[in-house]
Amino acid sequence: MAQAWPHLRCLILGYSPMYHEPGFTLNGLAQLVRLCPCLNDISIPINADISEYEPLPVAERELYNGKVTMLAFGRSKVGDPVSVAMFLSRLFPNVKLVTGHDEAGGSAAWDKVRDYAKAFASVRREERLLWRTPA
Repeated sequence: MAQAWPHLRCLILGYSPMYHEPGFTLNGLAQLVRLCPCLNDISIPINADISEYEPLPVAERELYNGKVTMLAFGRSKVGDPVSVAMFLSRLFPNVKLVTGHDEAGGSAAWDKVRDYAKAFASVRREERLLWRTPA
């Protein structure tokens, strides 16, 4: 799908009050960012069930989307909130809001992801500025 729509700006895919484990993963989200660099709105159920942050490969070091400031994941599975937030802040350095609900409909884990992602994104923005500033 992403290959067919490289100029896609908004992706909003179904929300269901019933929980069905999403097949879309964080790695899929990274590929979406790579293939659709114009995206600025993303709302999609995701399987973010990771327990440990794994950095993207070196070849994808520059892969990020600075246009996205809000991510809505609806009813989505979430693993370790710190690891998920690290991954999301890496891809979306300007993210300010992350929303979602777990399988049971609660938002506590996604609220943690939101708080961590916002903090990590701020640190990453500062680091990028420092890298570009001559000493």
